[in-house]
Amino acid sequence: MNWRVRYCSILLVVVALVSCVFGLIYCFIPRPMPYHLQFIGVSLEEIGDFNPRLAQWVMFLIRIVGICFLSIGVLVIGIALKAFRRSERWAWVTVFPAAMVVIIPLTTITFYTGEAVKWVMTGLLVLSLIAMFLPIKDFFRRMGSGLDIKT
Repeated sequence: MNWRVRYCSILLVVVALVSCVFGLIYCFIPRPMPYHLQFIGVSLEEIGDFNPRLAQWVMFLIRIVGICFLSIGVLVIGIALKAFRRSERWAWVTVFPAAMVVIIPLTTITFYTGEAVKWVMTGLLVLSLIAMFLPIKDFFRRMGSGLDIKT
């Protein structure tokens, strides 16, 4: 394992751990974060007075976001610690789309709702891209006119 793969796998694990922390926070918070309520413009109690089921729905959606953070974090940690470090092509092909499918929408949502955490999601996105593309030559090698499977 060369230095690019080693350090990028560590970087992926760090990003995934941050994702897991956010996931746990979102899964277990008893009420929306202050920036959620600031975006909505009303308190959870006001939502509950208007429609109690709507307040439950808001908390349900926050927990789903937490589960997404936690799921992608656990997936990336598992792959980054083994297959990614061995430069197995399937690891790159699995982690990249899985991480981007979660991180890009959550970063976009954060820009609209989370003034306080914009930089965290942007940082996770940038670090993920660095960790994926810095060692790309170790996962794919060019032969002829296309990419060849590494054996």
